Amino acid sequence: MNLHGIAATGSLVLRVCQFRHLGTVGVGRGPVAGGSRMVRGDGRNARQKRPQIRLDSGAGGRQRLGMGASCRRPGRLPRSPRRAVAHLRAADPAMERVIEAVGPFALPERPADLHLLCASVIGQSLSIRAAETIVGRFSAAVGERGALRPESVLACPVEQLQALGLTRGKASAIRGLAEAWMRHGWSPEAFAAMDDGEVARQLTRVKGVGPWTARMFLIFGLRRPDILPVDDLGLREALRVIHGLEARPDAADSTALAASWTPWSTVGTVYAWQYLLLQRQASLTGEHGWW
Repeated sequence: MNLHGIAATGSLVLRVCQFRHLGTVGVGRGPVAGGSRMVRGDGRNARQKRPQIRLDSGAGGRQRLGMGASCRRPGRLPRSPRRAVAHLRAADPAMERVIEAVGPFALPERPADLHLLCASVIGQSLSIRAAETIVGRFSAAVGERGALRPESVLACPVEQLQALGLTRGKASAIRGLAEAWMRHGWSPEAFAAMDDGEVARQLTRVKGVGPWTARMFLIFGLRRPDILPVDDLGLREALRVIHGLEARPDAADSTALAASWTPWSTVGTVYAWQYLLLQRQASLTGEHGWW
């Protein structure tokens, strides 16, 4: 992310730190191999052996997709999740310093609607300013947040969406989401009744929609408490900074570093994002943001 904005897919906050999105990292099924080592900035080993953590565990063997608990019954974070903050302080000493620096928890309220899904697809791999500009055009031409209808999206040919600044792939993905919204009878209420894993499965069936988009929808739209987007490069860069590591941890090491956040991984993630943004005098809750 450049200093003018925040990256979207693959990294919500990374471009603030002058890194370019490198693409979504797939999270494989099965146990994470142990024995890797992360190196702190002072040259000391931050971790000699990685805990054996399964990324696909869950009731009925359903894939977690990197989320804290895919089959947990639906729940919603309150505006001030005091229990979650107390848990993070007690479970992860590094988060004590992060929470003190960031201050009160703040996660923007967004409806879990078609507009949020389309905006997250539009913002993939873009700086915040570019994403804002294109989402603004899309909103003006097709439908605003809270009012976007799938029929309005489908009334726009791919070429018309491309004229707004979308790539052909993103335009097709957005139309696919609109078709699925109508075909499956999706609604904010329908998604609210699904568990985390079912939301992810439904969304990622649409061509061009990946796990990262599903996780952002779960965090910002449904405010689910235990989502850990380990494929987000912004979270991984934040973990590098927080733990003083020499290299950015991969998805498996990020899972290990944040293991103690469960069952409040969303709160830990938001604090990590905010801590990284704080270093660049930006904010997740500022006026800028496609989300």
